[in-house]
Amino acid sequence: MISSVSVTEPSSFEILTAQLHECTPTLIVSIYRPPKPSTVFISELTAILSDLCSMSPNVILMGDFNINLDKHTDTFTKDFISVLDSFGLTQYIDFPIHNKGHILDLVCCSGVTPYNLKYTELPISDHKTVLFDINLPLPKRNLKRPISFRNLKNINQVELNRLINNSLHPTPPPTLHC
Repeated sequence: MISSVSVTEPSSFEILTAQLHECTPTLIVSIYRPPKPSTVFISELTAILSDLCSMSPNVILMGDFNINLDKHTDTFTKDFISVLDSFGLTQYIDFPIHNKGHILDLVCCSGVTPYNLKYTELPISDHKTVLFDINLPLPKRNLKRPISFRNLKNINQVELNRLINNSLHPTPPPTLHC
Protein backbone atom coordinates (compact mmCIF):
# COMPACT_ATOMS: atom_id res chain seq x y z
CA MET A 1 0.00 0.00 0.00
CA ILE A 2 1.18 3.52 -0.73
CA SER A 3 -0.01 6.80 0.76
CA SER A 4 0.82 10.46 0.43
CA VAL A 5 2.85 12.13 3.18
CA SER A 6 2.25 15.77 4.04
CA VAL A 7 5.28 17.99 4.58
CA THR A 8 5.72 21.70 5.17
CA GLU A 9 5.68 23.41 1.78
CA PRO A 10 9.17 24.82 1.11
CA SER A 11 9.67 28.06 -0.81
CA SER A 12 12.94 27.10 -2.52
CA PHE A 13 11.98 23.77 -4.12
CA GLU A 14 9.08 21.49 -5.05
CA ILE A 15 8.54 18.23 -3.20
CA LEU A 16 6.35 15.17 -3.53
CA THR A 17 6.43 12.56 -0.78
CA ALA A 18 4.84 9.12 -0.49
CA GLN A 19 5.15 6.21 1.92
CA LEU A 20 5.22 2.52 1.05
CA HIS A 21 3.68 0.56 3.89
CA GLU A 22 5.76 -2.62 4.04
CA CYS A 23 7.48 -4.40 6.96
CA THR A 24 9.53 -1.24 7.45
CA PRO A 25 7.79 1.77 5.92
CA THR A 26 9.79 3.35 3.10
CA LEU A 27 9.52 7.04 2.26
CA ILE A 28 9.93 8.09 -1.36
CA VAL A 29 10.76 11.76 -1.76
CA SER A 30 11.00 13.51 -5.12
CA ILE A 31 12.47 17.01 -5.29
CA TYR A 32 12.87 19.62 -7.98
CA ARG A 33 15.02 22.62 -7.07
CA PRO A 34 15.10 25.36 -9.71
CA PRO A 35 18.61 26.37 -10.81
CA LYS A 36 18.34 29.86 -9.33
CA PRO A 37 20.42 30.53 -6.19
CA SER A 38 18.58 30.13 -2.89
CA THR A 39 19.74 31.11 0.58
CA VAL A 40 17.05 29.01 2.31
CA PHE A 41 17.33 25.70 0.40
CA ILE A 42 19.74 24.06 2.85
CA SER A 43 17.72 25.07 5.93
CA GLU A 44 14.38 24.06 4.35
CA LEU A 45 15.78 20.70 3.21
CA THR A 46 17.24 20.10 6.67
CA ALA A 47 13.87 20.78 8.35
CA ILE A 48 11.98 18.47 5.99
CA LEU A 49 14.55 15.66 6.26
CA SER A 50 14.44 15.96 10.03
CA ASP A 51 10.69 15.27 9.94
CA LEU A 52 10.87 12.52 7.31
CA CYS A 53 13.85 10.64 8.76
CA SER A 54 12.07 10.49 12.12
CA MET A 55 9.18 8.65 10.40
CA SER A 56 11.23 5.78 8.94
CA PRO A 57 14.82 4.56 8.64
CA ASN A 58 14.15 3.82 4.94
CA VAL A 59 14.24 6.99 2.85
CA ILE A 60 14.70 7.32 -0.91
CA LEU A 61 15.41 10.96 -1.79
CA MET A 62 15.70 11.66 -5.49
CA GLY A 63 15.23 14.31 -8.10
CA ASP A 64 16.72 17.26 -9.90
CA PHE A 65 18.58 19.18 -7.22
CA ASN A 66 20.43 21.44 -9.68
CA ILE A 67 23.50 21.19 -7.48
CA ASN A 68 26.62 20.42 -9.46
CA LEU A 69 28.18 17.60 -7.44
CA ASP A 70 31.20 17.72 -9.77
CA LYS A 71 32.31 20.89 -7.94
CA HIS A 72 33.59 19.22 -4.75
CA THR A 73 35.12 22.47 -3.44
CA ASP A 74 31.98 24.58 -3.91
CA THR A 75 30.58 25.74 -0.54
CA PHE A 76 26.96 25.07 -1.54
CA THR A 77 27.87 21.53 -2.68
CA LYS A 78 29.76 20.90 0.58
CA ASP A 79 26.80 22.14 2.65
CA PHE A 80 24.41 19.90 0.70
CA ILE A 81 26.61 16.82 1.15
CA SER A 82 26.91 17.65 4.85
CA VAL A 83 23.09 17.66 5.19
CA LEU A 84 22.87 14.28 3.45
CA ASP A 85 25.58 12.87 5.74
CA SER A 86 23.89 14.19 8.87
CA PHE A 87 20.74 12.19 8.03
CA GLY A 88 22.61 9.04 7.01
CA LEU A 89 21.73 9.49 3.33
CA THR A 90 24.17 8.16 0.74
CA GLN A 91 24.23 9.67 -2.77
CA TYR A 92 24.55 6.95 -5.44
CA ILE A 93 24.72 8.72 -8.81
CA ASP A 94 28.31 8.86 -10.08
CA PHE A 95 27.72 9.44 -13.79
CA PRO A 96 26.69 12.62 -15.64
CA ILE A 97 22.95 13.06 -16.04
CA HIS A 98 22.83 16.50 -17.65
CA ASN A 99 23.64 16.98 -21.34
CA LYS A 100 26.48 19.33 -20.33
CA GLY A 101 28.11 16.47 -18.44
CA HIS A 102 27.17 17.31 -14.83
CA ILE A 103 25.67 15.32 -11.95
CA LEU A 104 22.53 17.31 -11.08
CA ASP A 105 19.96 14.54 -10.64
CA LEU A 106 20.50 12.45 -7.55
CA VAL A 107 19.37 9.27 -5.82
CA CYS A 108 20.12 9.42 -2.09
CA CYS A 109 19.07 6.63 0.27
CA SER A 110 19.16 5.53 3.88
CA GLY A 111 18.15 2.07 5.03
CA VAL A 112 17.98 0.73 1.46
CA THR A 113 20.57 0.41 -1.29
CA PRO A 114 19.73 0.95 -4.95
CA TYR A 115 21.33 -1.29 -7.56
CA ASN A 116 21.34 -1.53 -11.36
CA LEU A 117 21.68 2.25 -11.53
CA LYS A 118 21.58 3.37 -15.14
CA TYR A 119 20.17 6.09 -17.31
CA THR A 120 18.30 6.40 -20.54
CA GLU A 121 18.17 9.33 -22.93
CA LEU A 122 15.05 11.42 -22.81
CA PRO A 123 14.71 13.38 -26.09
CA ILE A 124 12.43 16.06 -24.60
CA SER A 125 14.82 17.07 -21.80
CA ASP A 126 18.39 18.20 -21.22
CA HIS A 127 18.50 15.56 -18.43
CA LYS A 128 18.64 11.80 -18.72
CA THR A 129 16.16 9.55 -16.93
CA VAL A 130 17.69 7.67 -13.99
CA LEU A 131 16.57 4.07 -13.45
CA PHE A 132 17.36 1.83 -10.50
CA ASP A 133 16.09 -1.11 -8.50
CA ILE A 134 15.57 -1.46 -4.74
CA ASN A 135 14.91 -4.61 -2.75
CA LEU A 136 12.24 -4.21 -0.12
CA PRO A 137 11.15 -7.10 2.09
CA LEU A 138 7.60 -8.20 1.50
CA PRO A 139 5.35 -8.05 4.52
CA LYS A 140 4.42 -11.33 6.13
CA ARG A 141 0.90 -12.16 5.19
CA ASN A 142 -1.40 -13.20 7.97
CA LEU A 143 -3.23 -16.20 6.68
CA LYS A 144 -6.90 -15.92 7.44
CA ARG A 145 -8.31 -18.97 9.11
CA PRO A 146 -11.91 -19.56 9.97
CA ILE A 147 -12.78 -19.27 13.62
CA SER A 148 -15.96 -20.85 14.87
CA PHE A 149 -17.50 -20.74 18.30
CA ARG A 150 -20.60 -21.81 20.06
CA ASN A 151 -22.95 -19.47 21.72
CA LEU A 152 -22.98 -20.92 25.23
CA LYS A 153 -26.29 -19.25 26.04
CA ASN A 154 -28.06 -21.33 23.38
CA ILE A 155 -26.85 -24.73 24.61
CA ASN A 156 -29.54 -27.09 25.83
CA GLN A 157 -27.97 -28.30 29.08
CA VAL A 158 -30.25 -31.32 29.45
CA GLU A 159 -29.36 -32.58 25.97
CA LEU A 160 -25.64 -31.86 26.56
CA ASN A 161 -25.69 -33.90 29.79
CA ARG A 162 -27.44 -36.77 28.01
CA LEU A 163 -24.83 -36.77 25.20
CA ILE A 164 -21.93 -36.70 27.67
CA ASN A 165 -23.41 -39.55 29.75
CA ASN A 166 -24.01 -41.64 26.64
CA SER A 167 -20.44 -41.11 25.45
CA LEU A 168 -19.03 -42.07 28.88
CA HIS A 169 -21.33 -45.07 29.32
CA PRO A 170 -22.23 -46.24 25.88
CA THR A 171 -24.93 -48.85 25.61
CA PRO A 172 -23.68 -52.05 24.07
CA PRO A 173 -25.09 -52.84 20.69
CA PRO A 174 -27.96 -55.32 20.82
CA THR A 175 -27.09 -58.93 20.24
CA LEU A 176 -28.83 -60.80 17.55
CA HIS A 177 -30.14 -64.29 18.31
CA CYS A 178 -30.65 -66.58 15.41
